[in-house]
Amino acid sequence: MEQFHDGHRVWLRSRVHGTYLHADDDGRGVSLRPHGASLNAAWMVHLDDRNPVQRLLLLHSAAYGRYLAGTTTPAPSGLLGYRVAQRDFDLVDDDSVLWQALCLDSGDDVLLRHATGRYLHDNDGTSITIHDHEDHDSSSSSRRTHWVVETIGPKDSIPSLSGPRPSQIQDEPVIRNIRFIRAIPQGLLSDNWTAFQFSGRSVDGLKQELARRAAVDLVIQYSLCIRAGCHGRLTPLLLHLLPHNNETLDVVLMMTGPTNSGSGEKKAGKKVATSDSLSEHPVIGLEEARSKYLRLQNEVICEERKRRIKREQFEQMKRNIRWDDLTLEEKKITRK
Repeated sequence: MEQFHDGHRVWLRSRVHGTYLHADDDGRGVSLRPHGASLNAAWMVHLDDRNPVQRLLLLHSAAYGRYLAGTTTPAPSGLLGYRVAQRDFDLVDDDSVLWQALCLDSGDDVLLRHATGRYLHDNDGTSITIHDHEDHDSSSSSRRTHWVVETIGPKDSIPSLSGPRPSQIQDEPVIRNIRFIRAIPQGLLSDNWTAFQFSGRSVDGLKQELARRAAVDLVIQYSLCIRAGCHGRLTPLLLHLLPHNNETLDVVLMMTGPTNSGSGEKKAGKKVATSDSLSEHPVIGLEEARSKYLRLQNEVICEERKRRIKREQFEQMKRNIRWDDLTLEEKKITRK
């Protein structure tokens, strides 16, 4: 696990063929490609701290935010194992997106073991599956489950906007539902999502539509993030094109600069409450806001888990109580 640090970006390169794990443009598939210098080949590390013994991790695409998942769908004919896909992280106990990194005795390579016990497997340099690990020799067949983890530093060259411009492609119109929300200055989200239908894949077009609907012309600087599932982490939307599918997309508008929304009211002599005015809040960066959001989200999840455990313990205690064990006063209260 030394190669994986929470919130960092990594490339995963096959030891056998030298190709990189790649999130496909449809937002669903995963493949292997020869070049790593793209957002589609970058993966964000999401450490799962619920089990400190196993130390599990999740990987979500830096391009589309979706999580690397092993499935129970058999791989296409000619390939070994089961399909690997991009999926939303909607259920906190979804094992399909959980992985365990195992270091090898020699070298810096790692094995990525899925929750099913199978391993991330390079079939032919282009196709990726999960498959049983063959560790009886050092042959090429065995090393197909060996991966080189390359940390992406802040100075590494990854195009912030990759892929062709919308004007350079000709696709059939894609109509999808967009759900969006504006994060408050502390980086928190409410459940007050607004939905609309959007036609096309242009990110610039989506920004214009969101600006019109959310009145973000009042914000000097803002950025768009996408959220893949209610437990998914926020991922900055940096591509020119949305994924080539018609699935609902959750978009979060993160404020990264001050607003001038309160200036007009102040000039008019109106008192603006500090707690209600966005312009009165200190400006914080995207990473800091995201960190606060993740920390508070984890606190909420932990509290929900504690309440569930206490409720289960209470129900179990009630089932174990016998009438004869109650005192006279307790029997009177129970009858009431």
